[in-house]
Formats: sequence, C-alpha cells, structure tokens
Amino acid sequence: MDKFLSFYREDVRFKDITLQLELDSLWKFKRFYKWDEEGGRFKKLYPEQEHLNVQSLIVDGNTVAAKGHLNPFYYDDTLIDSDWGMEFTIWLTFDENLKIIEQIDWMEYDAGTLENTIQRINNNGIDAIPNWLDLSKRD
Repeated sequence: MDKFLSFYREDVRFKDITLQLELDSLWKFKRFYKWDEEGGRFKKLYPEQEHLNVQSLIVDGNTVAAKGHLNPFYYDDTLIDSDWGMEFTIWLTFDENLKIIEQIDWMEYDAGTLENTIQRINNNGIDAIPNWLDLSKRD
C-alpha cells in the first residue's frame, strides 16, 4: 500500500463519480482504497493477482486517462466477478513533481452498490459519506 500511495500528494483530490464521493486528502483516500488490509473486506483470488487490467491509456500534458476492467475478487467473502462488467475509466492529474494531485474514477459497480448509493443520497444528502467508509480519525 505504501508504494501505491507514494505516487500521490498529501492533498490529493479524489472523486468517485458513480458513488458521488469526494475526498480531499491522502489519508482519506487511503481509507477508501484499503485493499488487502488484514481482516479487511476485500480479498484477491490469489496473492499475486493484479487488482485491475488497463486496456488503453491516453496521456495529454499532465493528465492521464486509463480504461480497463477490475479483476474478480472477494468482498465480504462473496465472489465479485464480471457478470456486470467491472469496467472503469480513471483520470489522473499530475503536478510538476509527477505526484498525483487529482483522481477521478468512473467505475461500473454492481446493482447493490448503486442501490446503496441512491439510498444514501436520498436519506442523507449528496454530501453524506458511505457508512462503510470510516473517516472518523486520521491514521
């Protein structure tokens, strides 16, 4: 995780368009992407498995757009596979030191995730943080 996070600035801005989620710091971003954490909800099928496959990459100045798909994984001991697509497009913006200052995700989530997002927004408003994302304290 540390190597992955080393590519980002401390004040990175992160947006997940589908989840209607915006974060404004590296520690919050880390909480969102806590893959492979011991006792965590996300598990690879096998340790060497890549999280995702990039199918195309476009670079223009300090902006990179990547398109691809997620590889199957377990979430809460349920296999999440490609029945619903699992495609993504990610935009990254880099600063002059080649650190990521902004990431915008467009992810194809399963129906349950979409339903939960709509319910969260309807019940608590567009700025509500999902209940599975603990931002109560900084690491």
